[in-house]
Amino acid sequence: MTRSTHVSMAAVAVLLAWPLSLSAQALKGLEGKKVRLSSAVLENDLRAGAVVVQGTVFEVRGDSIHIMQEGGMPAHVSLSSIRKLDVHGGKDHGRGAYRGAAVGATIGLVLSVMPPDCNNGYGLDCRADGSKPTYAEYAWSNVAAWAFMGSMFGAIKGVDRWSPVITPQRVTISKARDGGIRVGVGLTF
Repeated sequence: MTRSTHVSMAAVAVLLAWPLSLSAQALKGLEGKKVRLSSAVLENDLRAGAVVVQGTVFEVRGDSIHIMQEGGMPAHVSLSSIRKLDVHGGKDHGRGAYRGAAVGATIGLVLSVMPPDCNNGYGLDCRADGSKPTYAEYAWSNVAAWAFMGSMFGAIKGVDRWSPVITPQRVTISKARDGGIRVGVGLTF
């Protein structure tokens, strides 16, 4: 092997080992915070999939993160197997209102498939003067009412806001100009 091959191999090793030390430093402030992470599952030294763990961080070590899951079960996850890690940032009530309005409008539209209940001026869906509404008026009143109720419920409940700390790693291999191989590692902390 030539000197340039050794230098290239050392550079690749540093690039692949560097994120582990950096991620351990970036994760030190997570103790006591609610997190959601995706961890790789290895089967026979091959990636077989991923598992999502959600809970509160109670300890960060140099090589692992310890989480108390919401069911009370502890989870010990190796830093090298973490694909994605998000920190809970509270509730977003505005986005909850938008989602609730969309769900409510969909329910109102589905309920509009049933014909209006107005029998000779008597029924829930009759106008104030006792006449039967058109289908468009009936559908609009259902969609508007359910969208309003859904937005109120969604605004009260809110939607969880997650901030990414570690995003999936991206390794690129391409042909170099001089005929060699170029390796790039893209990480975000």
